[in-house]
Amino acid sequence: MNPFPVYVFQPELAHERERARRLSWLSIWLLMSAALLMAFTVGNSQTMKTAWVSDVLSLVPPIALLIAMRVELHPPTERFPYGYTRAISISFLVTAAVLSLFGLMLFIDAALKLFRGERPPIGTVVIFGRQIWAGWTMIAALATASRAASWSAASSSRSRTSCRTARSPPTQK
Repeated sequence: MNPFPVYVFQPELAHERERARRLSWLSIWLLMSAALLMAFTVGNSQTMKTAWVSDVLSLVPPIALLIAMRVELHPPTERFPYGYTRAISISFLVTAAVLSLFGLMLFIDAALKLFRGERPPIGTVVIFGRQIWAGWTMIAALATASRAASWSAASSSRSRTSCRTARSPPTQK
């Protein structure tokens, strides 16, 4: 007999957890494709490098959510007598830490470039035998990536909310 309370997820809300898991995987796929598209158009532009790093780092929240959803189902142990139900909160902490580090990195990089006076040019690229300004491909990649990121952010916030409402109060066994 286990003296610790066991958290049971309500069976009628299991579809919400499954939906959150599917949306997280879809978000990962969309953000990876946007990051890959960005990687092809980066060039010498600092803005595009920043956007690419941002897209890569935006993969952290859905991955953290998937890991947390798996960990929170573990039963309580001697070391964690109340179980692992706070794993979702830890995924929010991981996301906040990554975004803070990204902001710090952007600040330091921008300050260094400002002090050095660097202004890299945006060149041209040949597509289908025609030479065009690389900025146009960058604009297309940014538009695609921003659409994927905004859809991913909206779907992952809905999935996190549904995961939180899927818990029932502790029961004794």
